[in-house]
Amino acid sequence: MQLEILQHSSRSINSIYIYKNFLEDKEKLNLYKNKITNHTYSDLMNRETNVKANMTKYDDLLKDNDFYSLHQSFLKTVSNTIKLRSPSELIPFKIFNSWGMSHYKGDHTIAHVHHCLFAGVFYIDVPCETFIRFEEYNCNYLLENNLFIFFPGYTVHEVSTHTSDVPRISMAFNIDV
Repeated sequence: MQLEILQHSSRSINSIYIYKNFLEDKEKLNLYKNKITNHTYSDLMNRETNVKANMTKYDDLLKDNDFYSLHQSFLKTVSNTIKLRSPSELIPFKIFNSWGMSHYKGDHTIAHVHHCLFAGVFYIDVPCETFIRFEEYNCNYLLENNLFIFFPGYTVHEVSTHTSDVPRISMAFNIDV
């Protein structure tokens, strides 16, 4: 796993944390890809959210026991990262919703924020050049397979239009205490 940090200053805890090659177990990665593909066979949210793609309901992945260990890995990574960046004790973070997405050709995610302490996204399969844009950081970050990103929930972000005939598979979640 490799960490990159996008930040406004060297002391800023309000940064964007990017973990490449997050999962070492490729079989698990494939399991999550298949589960999200199945969960997003149709668009359960009817494109009424910022995600203009096939999407599960906001709590669907929390109800699926196969995602429990992955959610725990996200929480451990967030806790350890924040602990390294601040003098506070370990904070008992909690994921309060988690959803899956399949972006097909022409799909995208419009600029938005999350109403939580931290938001996270895990890109499982990214078949074509796609960028996540963080407006206030003036950054377009190239997405790749097996990429975990978390950031303060109020950070404005959007994802470029998907251009491949093969869908992009990802999941997102919100974290609070």
